[in-house]
Amino acid sequence: MSLVKSFTEWQPLEEVIVGSIFQVRTSASDLSFRLFFNDNLQMNYVFADKEFDLPNRFVEEGEEDLEEFASVLRREGVIVRRPSPTKPALSTFTTPYGTKGYLTPPLNIRDQTLIYGNKIIETPPLVRTRVYENDFLKPLFYEYMRSGATWFSAPRPIMTDMSFDYSYVLRVSPERTFDKNETPFDIGFEMMLDGAQCMRFGQDIVINVANENHRLGYNWLRNVLPEARFHEICITDSHIDGRLVPLRPGKLLVDARFVTTRDMLPEALRKWDMIPVTAEELDTSTYEHENMALASIGVDINVLSIDENRVVVNKAAKGVIRLLENHGFTPIPVTFRHRRILGGAFHCVSLDVRRRGECERFLD
Repeated sequence: MSLVKSFTEWQPLEEVIVGSIFQVRTSASDLSFRLFFNDNLQMNYVFADKEFDLPNRFVEEGEEDLEEFASVLRREGVIVRRPSPTKPALSTFTTPYGTKGYLTPPLNIRDQTLIYGNKIIETPPLVRTRVYENDFLKPLFYEYMRSGATWFSAPRPIMTDMSFDYSYVLRVSPERTFDKNETPFDIGFEMMLDGAQCMRFGQDIVINVANENHRLGYNWLRNVLPEARFHEICITDSHIDGRLVPLRPGKLLVDARFVTTRDMLPEALRKWDMIPVTAEELDTSTYEHENMALASIGVDINVLSIDENRVVVNKAAKGVIRLLENHGFTPIPVTFRHRRILGGAFHCVSLDVRRRGECERFLD
């Protein structure tokens, strides 16, 4: 029987993969990196200007916090798996199309994989340096496939400068400029879509589509999941788990700074109760190194539900914890010191493998 079965973000969690980290270097002025982090990246951002090694303490403390997260989940009765323990020395790769990059760790593993039912779906990456990241998950994926799961992998994009649709960035940040170099390998816009652009509501999937790259990936995903009903949304440049997260049927945690009206949600979701997280709950004093942050202060909305009551939340996010308690949830506080610089929190660094429950209709 397949070990893989998950249809929602909140049904009782039985097995999960928690990401890991090793030494990180970011390439200088990588186009895909700047496009991907457009909504949070400032023009004078140090990562975009030159190669940058993440200081070792962020790596070491990041892994400590991930292990604490895994230990807490185990104490709550969840089976926790981790990616391949290999921690390679800093290494470069070069594609046949002239792209150079540094191997990235399987940290925010929600990004490039979507689990739906018994299907493992590797999505086409948005960032050039992440094209080999999922290789660290392959030992687990083979194990799950042997148990009966179905494993899909999207076509890997070539990612020349001309592969990217810049329309969203130019619409929201018209001051930005990009050097776009033509090459013999250009094939026009390519499909690029991350699993973290999707939120699962049983038979329904809410998906963020902000440009033509996303739309091509969305069309591919609909062919892979003909049994799902998709609802399109556009509330950010890519991932939506820092903007909204469903906690149980009828309850939706949202960043009220960006999701300001129900009209911004798909029609089928507008009848759900919104739990608004405002600037008052997002205490900036809990964040370090603001000038190096990849994720916004809204990253503390990036929670992981163990079931319809228990929610793993950052220990430092006191306002979010109080908000969850006031709405009848049981927060499970866990330390995650460098969630902004590491680009994600508990939903990002975990990948559901199995949740108890069937594929129901929650948006009817």
